[in-house]
Amino acid sequence: MSTEVDKVIEQLTDEQLDALISKRQQAKKEADRLARQTYEASRDEMVKGLTHKALKLHLEMVALKSEAITKLEEFRKAAQQYGDIRSNSKGGFSLRTTDQTVMLAYERNSKSEYDERAVLAEELLKEFLEDKVKKADLQAYRTIVSLLTRNKKTGQYNPVSINSLLSIEDNYNDDRWHRAMKLFKESYQNRFISMNVSFYRKNDQEKDELIPLTFASL
Repeated sequence: MSTEVDKVIEQLTDEQLDALISKRQQAKKEADRLARQTYEASRDEMVKGLTHKALKLHLEMVALKSEAITKLEEFRKAAQQYGDIRSNSKGGFSLRTTDQTVMLAYERNSKSEYDERAVLAEELLKEFLEDKVKKADLQAYRTIVSLLTRNKKTGQYNPVSINSLLSIEDNYNDDRWHRAMKLFKESYQNRFISMNVSFYRKNDQEKDELIPLTFASL
């Protein structure tokens, strides 16, 4: 068979052979194009279909959150009256049904921050510590310095650590120390970000189990 094919090829002129090769290459390109077109169409249909469903679910979740927050804000006064939440509460709270089977938590998301005055406070504090405390009480010096450690990613001070620092405000009688304490207090702010609602149900072990509303939790 191969010999017969070879004989046919030998009888072709160079132009005919080039034309045959070109035709075969074109046919292969066309087959590749159709295969790619089929693949891309299948991919696009899947991605668009899933994204459409995700968008629909997203809009439903937006509507649910809006409805929940509106109703919870309206219900706040009644809940305060009956003692389900503190009467002076302006932030989040939780509500549980009488049969204890389900609960929702209304959560206030906020961020604790210190402005540029805290940096000045740190400078004053370290100047005072180096001058008056380091030689006299090395352990106290190290402890206080450790409270000034900032978050490596955000550059922010730890509010718990700063509160610990403020709790010993009266330990030293130095103008730099007191100015630093004052600046730390003034620089602090608790910035409101958003309100969130979480839903819980009792599991088989009678424990509150979060109803997951994110893919990562499923």
